[in-house]
Amino acid sequence: ALTSMEKYFSAIADPLLRAAWEFDFEGAEPEDLRQLFDVVSQSVVSEHGHAVLRLFGAHLRDELSVPYFSAAWFSPRVPIRVRSSLILPKQVARAIAILRAQSSQEHHHAAQVIALGFGYGLRKLEIFGLSAAQFDAVAEEHLSVSRTRIADLKTRSGRRILAKPLSTDVTDTLTKEAVALARTSQRSTKFLFESPTRDFHIARIGPISAAATKALRVASGLPTAVPYHLRHSFATILGLAVFAPPKGTGRLLEKLASRYVGTSYALRI
Repeated sequence: ALTSMEKYFSAIADPLLRAAWEFDFEGAEPEDLRQLFDVVSQSVVSEHGHAVLRLFGAHLRDELSVPYFSAAWFSPRVPIRVRSSLILPKQVARAIAILRAQSSQEHHHAAQVIALGFGYGLRKLEIFGLSAAQFDAVAEEHLSVSRTRIADLKTRSGRRILAKPLSTDVTDTLTKEAVALARTSQRSTKFLFESPTRDFHIARIGPISAAATKALRVASGLPTAVPYHLRHSFATILGLAVFAPPKGTGRLLEKLASRYVGTSYALRI
């Protein structure tokens, strides 16, 4: 909380300094503190300013001998829309089947995007920036994710190793097909999604992502599903597979793992 307050303190700094420059916090009564924070809140224009002001109030109580107080600017709890969706293995298989029923290269690429996103939990540009060289020549499922001309990781030294994907037979097949085809390319980059007409370029991302998004929404019935949610689903399902108790214990987590993941996932890991 202190780190967040320090990072966004500028959202409340000016009105707080104007109102509290000569204010005696330690000698103040709860009503005095409430009035002060109400005055400051009226001058806060940033949308996250009230949250920072709440953090500042908590910081005061931690560091100084000030009494607890509430304020009129405390926002009531309101329901918010969940920003992610859980895409299950059967829904992934259904989305891939929808795309493979189409004959265009864009739809085929979109199916591969879903397979790689679900199998390895990759971000969008990490998927589109993949090259055959990032997959081990012997252990074909072994993937090294690093910065490329396409995939701009969060840090310059960012890198991670994924020894095995969280996969199904369908996603395994699509991934291996994509890697094998890339290795036959005459271009040195050997991108999995290389452009058919331009060297050192990949195929257009927009149409492929749009096709993948549409298929995921149709297959899952979730109107806000997008390919990035495959990354969240990868983490959720991997956690269920890893931490599920042994079969036969009858515990709730085992039932959840069997329902959402399937018994084969725990065996693969």
